Amino acid sequence: MIEPLKPIGVGFKGKLVSDYVELAEWPVVALAGVVILIYLTSLWLEMSYYGLIVPLVFLTQVLAAAGLAYWRGVINQEVWPQVIILTALVGLVAGLVSAMLALFRFWHFWLIFNLVTEPVWSAGLAIVVSLLTLGFFHLPGALRPWFNKIKK
Repeated sequence: MIEPLKPIGVGFKGKLVSDYVELAEWPVVALAGVVILIYLTSLWLEMSYYGLIVPLVFLTQVLAAAGLAYWRGVINQEVWPQVIILTALVGLVAGLVSAMLALFRFWHFWLIFNLVTEPVWSAGLAIVVSLLTLGFFHLPGALRPWFNKIKK
């Protein structure tokens, strides 16, 4: 009997890049949908971009990164590097969507540079938030044996 072929590709921590993209698909769609909804609501209600839109998008990205890190890292017990890569990928795409919407709304030349910087900042924010979330839920259990040694 012939064995099925194993996938060949670049991966990290036992998962292929396509696996990370597949895991990030629904969180990216949900986060991009919320960001687009915020932008469309701001256009409809004629609200200030910097006064309301930027803080709402920032809050949405923070909550999405924390929720995804909790869901994949605490509930599903995946290893930290996989969770961090996944949240960074979601943050990268959310930043790209936000930058494209800002470019379409204002159409200034300098916003083209924002297409590079905002995804990088959003991915960095997602990494920091996921590290804080994972650390908050995993650190007490990891430090428990050390505290037990100190008590004795």
